[in-house]
Amino acid sequence: MSKKRSPRSAMPAEMAGLARWIEHFRPALFIESGTDLGYSGECICEALETYVFEPEFFTVEIDPERARQAVDRLSRFAFATVVPGATAEWLAASWARSVDTPVAFFIDGPKASQMAPVFHEILRRFTCIRFIAIHDCACGSTQREVVQKFFGREYLTLFAGTPANRMGYVFPSLGAIAAGRKLRLSRLLRTFRYFWWVHLLPVLRRM
Repeated sequence: MSKKRSPRSAMPAEMAGLARWIEHFRPALFIESGTDLGYSGECICEALETYVFEPEFFTVEIDPERARQAVDRLSRFAFATVVPGATAEWLAASWARSVDTPVAFFIDGPKASQMAPVFHEILRRFTCIRFIAIHDCACGSTQREVVQKFFGREYLTLFAGTPANRMGYVFPSLGAIAAGRKLRLSRLLRTFRYFWWVHLLPVLRRM
């Protein structure tokens, strides 16, 4: 039976790709930013239920009405939680400084430079990132430029929403940098990128 989608929903091809990645990487924790009506969350939960032992799934939606609809839609998955609010704020308030659980992400908003706060919170709190999938990130878009610059090609990243609804793949070095000194330097560079994109760049553009 086909699942209800909206014009904002991810494409079925994206969900098929995510299911294959979930099968391969087996993330114990999956976090989605941008629930919409819950179409992608339902597909992700079905894959987690099939391939992962005792998974956890969180999906964050800033629109209260959409969040309520998603609660009903995902109620059959005992491991799924719908969080109303903004992803960066929720991560900042709800997670420890570092989480070692293997984790994967599907991000559909906020868009463009507003994604930097979400990235900042993700990279501060999670050390075992299996992959990060980005929806609506067509080649040449501002959103893709922000993703590539902010992540510094450290994580396996799936870009979806390219022309003809094809998915584009970027294969940087997998996983976080292991050596302690390099890891500390990497975090320093991430912090600098965060302040550049969120604080310094908007000021320079107004000058």
